[in-house]
Amino acid sequence: MVVAKIDSGVIYPCLFAFCNQVFDSTVEKHGSKPALYQKRYTQGVDKKDVDWTVWTWREYREQVDLFGKALMTLDFQRFDIINIIGFNAPEWFIGKFLFCCSRLLPVI
Repeated sequence: MVVAKIDSGVIYPCLFAFCNQVFDSTVEKHGSKPALYQKRYTQGVDKKDVDWTVWTWREYREQVDLFGKALMTLDFQRFDIINIIGFNAPEWFIGKFLFCCSRLLPVI
């Protein structure tokens, strides 16, 4: 367990290591199986004609790692706070999971 101290002086226990272990275990066991689905609708295209975009567990993990590397280049540090604003989309879940695995604190 990791302990995160927030500016107000309140201390919150966090299960970052556990979260990361479960994610890695799931990727190892189910890497080629679907993890996320999404339909991206375009104006003027009938919804039934839009195909599903699918991310496997391995692709999901790769996206989490890529996003993490991008944040590192912007000099985000452990326990920095990041605000997530957006639609219910795979990218939101990728960001949320990255924050859990990297010990960043999301504001949702």
